[in-house]
Amino acid sequence: MPVTHRREGDIAVVAPEGEYDVRELRSAFEGALSSFVARNARGLMLDLSRSQSLGHRSAQDVRNMAHFVSSLADQFGNRFAMVAPFDLAFGLMRLGSVITESHGVTTRVFREYAQAMEWLTSAR
Repeated sequence: MPVTHRREGDIAVVAPEGEYDVRELRSAFEGALSSFVARNARGLMLDLSRSQSLGHRSAQDVRNMAHFVSSLADQFGNRFAMVAPFDLAFGLMRLGSVITESHGVTTRVFREYAQAMEWLTSAR
């Protein structure tokens, strides 16, 4: 499966690999958050370290996904981190962060997974 999701403590992590479509990514976000039954996730992370699909995504695709993630914000405490180690991914995720921030989601883009996880698990 090219898009996986998992829990790391109270953080939901979505990690696409290789080529994947937007439907798979949406489904992974929903799946990651549905694993938090008793209480919502403390934060959400999108780890694009192994993604190869961003070169095929338009700015509108990124905006649409940002709106979708924002619609789920009450399920992850309005705290969203994205890991984008490559320049293209980093730039596109900065665009996405502008959208999520406009919906009240505190969002940061990182180059390294450890830094993103540290930010998500730190005190607010």
